[in-house]
Amino acid sequence: MLERTLAAVRAVRSKPFGAGERRGVQHKQPELRGRITPVGHVSRVFRDVYETERLSAGAIPLARRPESLRGLADVAFARLGKEATRRSLRLCNTVPEDVVAPCDPERILKVLLHLVANAISASAGGGQVTIDARVIDNGIVISVQDQGSGIDPRAWPYLFREGWKDPSRKGDGLGLTVSKAIVHAHGGKIWCESALGRGTTFRFTLPSAPPPPPSRAPKGPPPP
Repeated sequence: MLERTLAAVRAVRSKPFGAGERRGVQHKQPELRGRITPVGHVSRVFRDVYETERLSAGAIPLARRPESLRGLADVAFARLGKEATRRSLRLCNTVPEDVVAPCDPERILKVLLHLVANAISASAGGGQVTIDARVIDNGIVISVQDQGSGIDPRAWPYLFREGWKDPSRKGDGLGLTVSKAIVHAHGGKIWCESALGRGTTFRFTLPSAPPPPPSRAPKGPPPP
């Protein structure tokens, strides 16, 4: 269903306007500006929902390999650096260079991008966003910390629910849901620590070894 919806969205995006339609859009451009959701954004939302469903069902194989978490943090900061600079925020990568995790780097980078984007949107000018990682028993814990306004404790139970959105932060409300699905697919956990007026830290774990595949009961003859 979602794949068909995505195809329809792409078809709308690629369909050219006729001359009359172009004149109508140009005439109403000031009125419409800021009220139309970009089709690319809608397409990304559908992809995120679809990926979340498939990850949760174990239907997407992870391309695991040993990966430097400091390197992934550098990439995340590089991609979001312009927005951080616009807000006069410092980006601090304190991940030790020798911390390596067996993970799907593309998907763990997506988690970091979601969490850093959240941290930037919650931060006032002049603050700091920090990515850190530490080795723990049987795994690694990664943290993304901001010095922003914090999250009301009453909202904590809803943070990772699909469709729920913190009204104080930008975004479509899917970033944390997608992040949770990715982390769980790796066999890890994700959670939030926050205090109003004192900032927020999101943490997630990655096991030092991939979790075993789920066992399947052997098929036998049907009961008599």
